[in-house]
Amino acid sequence: MAFNIIPPIPTSINQTKNIFGSVQNNFKKNTNKVEAVVTNTTSGLKNLTEIEKAVEQAIECYTGLGCFPNSSPWFSLLRPFPKPMKPTAIDTKIYLYTSKFPKDRYVVTLWDNITVENSDFDPNRPYTAFVTHGFSSNGNVSWVSDLKDAYLKNREANVFIVDWGKGASVWNYLQVAANTRVVGAELARFLQYLIEKKGLDPSRVHLMGHSLGAHISAYAAKAAQKVGLKKKVAQLTAFDPAQPGFEANPDEVRLVKSDAEFVDVIHTNSRPVIPLLGFGLILPTGHIDYYLNGGLIQPGCKLPPVDEVKLNGIADLAKYPVEVVSSWVACSHGKSYLYYTEALLNNYCTFWGRSAGIIGSAFELQTTEYGRGIVTLGLLSKIVAAMLQYLDWLDLAVFVGMLLISAIIGVYFAYFAKEKPNTSSQYLMGGRTMGILPISMSLIASYISGISILGLPAEMYVYGTQYAMIMLSEGFGGIKAVVWTDTFQMIIMMLGIVVVLIIGLIKVGGFNIVFERASRSNRLEFFKLV
Repeated sequence: MAFNIIPPIPTSINQTKNIFGSVQNNFKKNTNKVEAVVTNTTSGLKNLTEIEKAVEQAIECYTGLGCFPNSSPWFSLLRPFPKPMKPTAIDTKIYLYTSKFPKDRYVVTLWDNITVENSDFDPNRPYTAFVTHGFSSNGNVSWVSDLKDAYLKNREANVFIVDWGKGASVWNYLQVAANTRVVGAELARFLQYLIEKKGLDPSRVHLMGHSLGAHISAYAAKAAQKVGLKKKVAQLTAFDPAQPGFEANPDEVRLVKSDAEFVDVIHTNSRPVIPLLGFGLILPTGHIDYYLNGGLIQPGCKLPPVDEVKLNGIADLAKYPVEVVSSWVACSHGKSYLYYTEALLNNYCTFWGRSAGIIGSAFELQTTEYGRGIVTLGLLSKIVAAMLQYLDWLDLAVFVGMLLISAIIGVYFAYFAKEKPNTSSQYLMGGRTMGILPISMSLIASYISGISILGLPAEMYVYGTQYAMIMLSEGFGGIKAVVWTDTFQMIIMMLGIVVVLIIGLIKVGGFNIVFERASRSNRLEFFKLV
């Protein structure tokens, strides 16, 4: 199916370099200036019990915002955050723009009493949107303004920009991430005011946030439900929500699909932070999750300097200033909001995707209740599908068939072959009688498998110990079983590549179109060795 990245919204992708600068070229210069900034929260403590004892006393409470304990689930080994900064230090600001005055900024009064008097805020407009930036950013950056303009161009709306730039740019990532709790409470307080005092219907509310801003939006949405509001907000759109300190943590401390009536998530940097320096959530967390270009790394972006940065745990992020961390991940991490805005600005920009298993998608054996055609990303309609989340029957059949045939090969050579692997020569060298074809195929398969091993840390991170349940039957049949299993799997892989190429060329419209698109996205590099 095709879809536009909208409730149907970051600016021209060509402006990415202007926003983020030269990430790779400045890395060494920045890191030479780095001094370890490790907070007292984790310094010198040996285990989780000692850490909890040290921080559970530090419960800060603020009038109008509530209390912020640093005990579980807000603090753990997976989430070694210090206590949040004071609201006055974070200095959250909220700006209002409307369809009538898209260029005129109105600064909302938040303290001591909230007011939007003398503004153009109208609770009866169809949409009231909130845009929240992430770490090492602020409410005045170009992508926030571009997203606001694109949204107002397409919708009759009130658009509030949440600016927590002071709290988003201090010290290190751990401190900035801890500050999100206070910003979320500030946003929730303001949202409650609009609903209870100004008559805003939650069904008109659309929260949008990038990176840590996605979790801020989630905190506000959760809090709004707890203060007695009978409705969830209508929609929460998350632009590559931040991973460190949030992935695999309890629902209370992160974005989940129960936070709003409809939660859509755009993934553009979903590699594990250790060791691959990815910064977006890996697993699906919304009603629908879009993994743009696979969700790992985006066209035109390069991998961060994983060979130069050694992180043994999330707590090691405290060693680096937040602007240095941002330089590592900005390109792919930031494409999430750029795609969204580009789709709003360009009604003819179509993003192609499919809600299906991989094989079923290729052969068009699966349809959804919404049929085929163009689907708009982020519409308020309840699209109950997630890309790359479930296997269909054909995927399972191929997977199970591969396992069964591989197991049969191992059992055959172990128990039924004429020359059983009873001696070390038979077991390790196949009696020196193996042919050239199976040996060569096995070597190629082994090379491909060696490349695949690079992805093992990510697989273990996502699937845990279940990934250890691998097939052991090959070992029973000795080297012959290994070689012939490799040969079988190599044939299947080559057939799969050929099938995908043929179907892909047919669907896209021919080799010329494929070549032109690959050239335009800088994917044709035959002689670039470094």
